[in-house]
Amino acid sequence: MARPASNTLHTLLSENDTLQPLVAKLRRVNSLQQIYIEALASALPELKGFAQASRVSAIVGPTIVISTANGPFAAKLKQVIPTLLLKFQMQDHELKSIRIEVQPDWASGSAPPEAAPSPPRLPISEAQLTALTHNLADSPLKGALEKIKKRRARKKNPD
Repeated sequence: MARPASNTLHTLLSENDTLQPLVAKLRRVNSLQQIYIEALASALPELKGFAQASRVSAIVGPTIVISTANGPFAAKLKQVIPTLLLKFQMQDHELKSIRIEVQPDWASGSAPPEAAPSPPRLPISEAQLTALTHNLADSPLKGALEKIKKRRARKKNPD
């Protein structure tokens, strides 16, 4: 009977001396991810799904890199960085800062949704354009509408 792939992978990672630094770093990131989830729950208890929209993605020197799904989440995280950093430092004294990065595609696992089609343009008649221009006081808008009227007239009667 063949061993499950996870056992084979675990054996490979634990017995290969070359991969040990990578395994140690992954374990550290996983440990910090657990601390992050707990710290986030206490710092932002009103946002239940926040942990699914962000994660500890790397450790670069003394800096923890947290990736988030979008800009609003990143802005909210930046507000609680001091609280999060304190929680991290209680477990790992080498950490000095947190960097927030926006990585929109990682959370969804799919391509971004297509933009909604623009609504159909409803043309304004010549009479409506004239009435609108006539009812406006002198302004940049009135000037722009007069230019549109002139352009339309040239297209109708090219000389």
